[in-house]
Amino acid sequence: MDFMQPDKNVRRLVKDIRAKNYEKFKKAKIVILMRLGKWDKWGTMQRVSKKMRQAGVDGDYILTLNGDAWPEMSDKQRKALVDHELYHMARKKTKYGVQFKLRDHDVEEFTEIVKRYGAWRPSLQALKEVLSK
Repeated sequence: MDFMQPDKNVRRLVKDIRAKNYEKFKKAKIVILMRLGKWDKWGTMQRVSKKMRQAGVDGDYILTLNGDAWPEMSDKQRKALVDHELYHMARKKTKYGVQFKLRDHDVEEFTEIVKRYGAWRPSLQALKEVLSK
């Protein structure tokens, strides 16, 4: 696997979605990487740890996008992916200031279990209601 810097179009898309939907994270520094090589994910978001900072990473989050899949994705898929990964950003106010965190997915389930039991969890019920609109 290799990593490369994103082109200006990727940086612009991240900037635009962030400005539109993530105002409270305007001070968070996001490092964007494009990952090349076999990878079964379209993207990930991770929080930069204290250890990573001490190793020289200058940021609060690292957004990694699949550089091989990116050219094959539609504009809608690219926007949804970036928005999805940015939505993982969370923050917690502490007595020392704001601490950046990661947010888990609202829904996590196997398709086969949904086939067998339907919307058996509140999170699945909420998703069902959103999808029916």
